[in-house]
Amino acid sequence: MNSVRIGDVVRFQRGVSWSADQEHRDPGAGRVPVLRIPNIQENLTTSDLVYLSGIPDSVRERTAASKGWILAVGSNGNPDRIGNAIIIEDESDFLFASFLVGVKCDQRRVLGRYLLRLLNSDDIRSYLRVTMRGSTGLQNINLPALSDFRIKLPPLPAQQRIVEILDALDAQIYLVERTIEKLNLAREGLVRDLLSCGVNGDGRLRNPRVEPSEFRETALGLIPRGWRVATCGALARDIVVGIVIRPTQYYRSSGVPVLRSANVRASGLDVSDVVYMSLADHAAMAKSAVKPGDLVTVRTGYPGTTAVIPQSLPSANCVDIIITRPGSEVCSDYLALWVNSDRGKGQVLRAQGGLAQQHFNVSEMKSLLVAVPPLAEQAVIASRAAAVDRRLADEARELMKLTALRKGLIADLLTGRVRVPVEAAS
Repeated sequence: MNSVRIGDVVRFQRGVSWSADQEHRDPGAGRVPVLRIPNIQENLTTSDLVYLSGIPDSVRERTAASKGWILAVGSNGNPDRIGNAIIIEDESDFLFASFLVGVKCDQRRVLGRYLLRLLNSDDIRSYLRVTMRGSTGLQNINLPALSDFRIKLPPLPAQQRIVEILDALDAQIYLVERTIEKLNLAREGLVRDLLSCGVNGDGRLRNPRVEPSEFRETALGLIPRGWRVATCGALARDIVVGIVIRPTQYYRSSGVPVLRSANVRASGLDVSDVVYMSLADHAAMAKSAVKPGDLVTVRTGYPGTTAVIPQSLPSANCVDIIITRPGSEVCSDYLALWVNSDRGKGQVLRAQGGLAQQHFNVSEMKSLLVAVPPLAEQAVIASRAAAVDRRLADEARELMKLTALRKGLIADLLTGRVRVPVEAAS
């Protein structure tokens, strides 16, 4: 595997510049579409094009986004955007703008898609951030430095095989991401229906259009007969705010877990990054100690976001988050589902005047209106939502596994630590 300078196997080309009177939002005679920074995302997007008139033929030829060219962000106010790159897969009529850099490969030595993988790798992206030039307002890619960067260049058949391996993995990741998107949409609709219509004895959703007599009008709109409306305060044994502790009172390694806003997610409690307090402090702050089945609700940042303390966390304390201890008339999982739903969040936002950075207080939590089914129906509703949540968690773990695998493969294959035999690649 040869080590070569990037500048030895590519040619760089800056894009076209134009004046304001040459730019148009619509196509027309003599106008040519131009790709700009917004068109360079994870893939090429052409949803927001501008069209240029009066561009000389020589400039068109020099700045044409021809098939096989790589386009990279060359100038931007956000340093993390510098070097973002895509490849032009098909013949096109596009030009590319001056804040982009065109990269043309010597196809006798390097494949465009292989070089694209290299340009988007962590090593080169980190190098570009270190070597970029410009003021605080606008950063520019350092092309001489990029030209001097040395890359590992296997034979063309091996490059092709590496690209195929990584493309196949990307396709798997794409499918999992789309599955997660679809599941999230399905869950949103299911929860909305469950909390509005409930379920019959056989587990089917009620339908207010088919069985209007089964519903009644309330302060929360239509709810099934047999349900009631109550405040969260009436349904809870107690609602309090977690203590505020001094930095000297918590530790990073051991003791009683201390939950903060960052640990509370609508998808459940995240205890991957908790701090700890001593047993003595925990005992002295019993008011804000939580047990399995209690609810914890964020006050600021993403106010109203609620999670249930799981059985796997038998002892914990809380910092500046609302603790709700449900009474005997409401299931913890159902109440959390309600607070996190559109109907719950709407009340939280109205309580804050729509400003997300205001505090969500105990008094507002107590005043939150809840549609309360019988306990057995609450359990079915929570179970139906939890089944989708488990599927989402499975897909999220699969996505994490594939993403980690891709990162490892990119590092191994593009640096030559793991080689693809030319015989297998040909």
